[in-house]
Amino acid sequence: MKNFGVLYGRPGLPVRLTPVYDMVTTVAYIPKDVPALSLAGSKKWWYRKVLEKFAVAYLALPIGKIGQIFEEIADGVNDTQGMLSAYVEEHPEFRDVGSRMLAAWNEGVTDTLSA
Repeated sequence: MKNFGVLYGRPGLPVRLTPVYDMVTTVAYIPKDVPALSLAGSKKWWYRKVLEKFAVAYLALPIGKIGQIFEEIADGVNDTQGMLSAYVEEHPEFRDVGSRMLAAWNEGVTDTLSA
């Protein structure tokens, strides 16, 4: 299946299929790539305010919860950056792509955490 992932809730809860898009850092391979989906009428990488408006309007999330989610995502990205950096060191043939991935992740975290 394309564009679906498995969502695990808490232990003991049923596992569900969920749609996923733009989960791969394609800009590491295609420098000017754009998101697969449009949001707020745009197919460009979204700034925090656009994501907040979407979350409030369509997910009924309060701003405080949205900020918490952004922080949790940033923490996950930061943890993963360490693993990717180690992989790049062990696999020099992946250095160029890995470096571009790390740069894209840093930019995304910086843009998302900026108010």
